[in-house]
Amino acid sequence: MMMPPFPGTSSDFPPKILTSWFKTRDQFEVWGQAKKLMFWDQRHTYPPGVLCDCTYEAIKEITNVKVYEMRLDGTIGGQCNIRVVFLEPPQDWVPLTRFRSALRNVWLLEIIPKRRDNWTTNDLNRFRGTSLIVQQKLHE
Repeated sequence: MMMPPFPGTSSDFPPKILTSWFKTRDQFEVWGQAKKLMFWDQRHTYPPGVLCDCTYEAIKEITNVKVYEMRLDGTIGGQCNIRVVFLEPPQDWVPLTRFRSALRNVWLLEIIPKRRDNWTTNDLNRFRGTSLIVQQKLHE
């Protein structure tokens, strides 16, 4: 099963993958790590911990929707401290028919190398905006 395309793009890759990793090999390696989310159940809603070889936790500054970050260890294409930012839609959001599946819907918002410990205001606003696009365009 393939993950749905990213909101606002015609590609399966989010735009930040294409600008942060120039080699196709590196883009697919990052994308493959992010695909682990397809097989998650409710594990990311428990206290922060380790899942497989990834750590994760909620982004506390965003309160109205459930946005999480998954940390990838190691270096990919010269980039380290990589974060997969994803949205778990609330139960009352019903995905459009073409995005329904037996697996849970988890929407990737961005995959970026994080430069600082804290998220900037622009990062948080971008995550909120992308979450809003996901809600309006991909759910009934």
